[in-house]
Amino acid sequence: KIKFNLEPYINDENDANNNKYSGFIFTKFMEVREVNISFSYDKEKNRQKYIFVEKLNSRLEEKFTFLEQLFKENISSVAIYSAPDLKLIKANKSYSSFMNPPFNKYENIIGKSIMEVLNGIMKIKIASIYRSLCERKKTIYLKELKLKNIFNEISYWDFTITPIFEEKNNMKYIIVMNEEVTDRVMKNKNIEKQKRIIEKQKEELEQRNSQLKSVLENLSEGVMLSDNKGKIIMINKEAKRLTYSDDKYNFLCKPNPYIKFFDMEGSEIAFGKMAREKALKGETIKNDKIMVKNCGKEYYIDNSAMPIYDESGQPNMVLSCFHDITETILQSKKIQEQKEELNAIIENVTEGITIFDS
Repeated sequence: KIKFNLEPYINDENDANNNKYSGFIFTKFMEVREVNISFSYDKEKNRQKYIFVEKLNSRLEEKFTFLEQLFKENISSVAIYSAPDLKLIKANKSYSSFMNPPFNKYENIIGKSIMEVLNGIMKIKIASIYRSLCERKKTIYLKELKLKNIFNEISYWDFTITPIFEEKNNMKYIIVMNEEVTDRVMKNKNIEKQKRIIEKQKEELEQRNSQLKSVLENLSEGVMLSDNKGKIIMINKEAKRLTYSDDKYNFLCKPNPYIKFFDMEGSEIAFGKMAREKALKGETIKNDKIMVKNCGKEYYIDNSAMPIYDESGQPNMVLSCFHDITETILQSKKIQEQKEELNAIIENVTEGITIFDS
């Protein structure tokens, strides 16, 4: 015996005053059939008589042969809804399992309107989508739609919703395909999170670098960082004043004709004997006193240099520090000259003189 509720399956195109209708019914195997329905009143038996005749060439597997493989493979979630009542007339197990209980079983969802299955804000969302399908008459793509199940577990899905128009250009079917993309979304979220962290760290590093640069610029000592190719990575004002005159003559790469370096005995220091060159060979140089002749000016500096090593343990940068000791050296020389003058005077005095050191 077949029980059939005619009212929900009557399409809008049917005339309520007519005794002929069309709609969908399901076989015992839950396969949908589109039928023409007619009825008449049997006076002898005092009851309504219904006649169901399947429409010719109306089976979905014949109309949508391109979807049959997807239904069989059951990898992608696929469903077909009737319009405008939005009743599910065909779906694969992958689609039904996507629903919340008890509608995650095929027998509990087939033939039901999506509005019976969903609740809350999703009903409003579906109504909006349906209106958009009617107006645009084009496929709608929903990317990374956030859904929450009855256990408050969040997942993300991509939806492709395609309207199918038939007689009188009326929408008759809606094909829905969805794919869970939670892993992709979470991966992208993690990437974005890491990106924000990196950006924040970069900003903090730039701020610290700016603060460090400000400190270095105002140091009374010259500070310079250079790589093993001679490129100056960082140099403050004092270091430039003492050792660096013009970008065209970078003494780190080749000798600068306008700058000469001498030891404290007055002998010129060869380019390869500079503290920086020694540091690149792994030596740490401390308090190496030298004289610099820079564009007609003379400075005495206390020079220190230390190597900075790369991951393989090879020196790839040098940190150099310069302290201007010109005033100290000149004062010492002046004292020394005064002592020598005093000694000369003493040597030429005939009377005895005793000097006591306080």
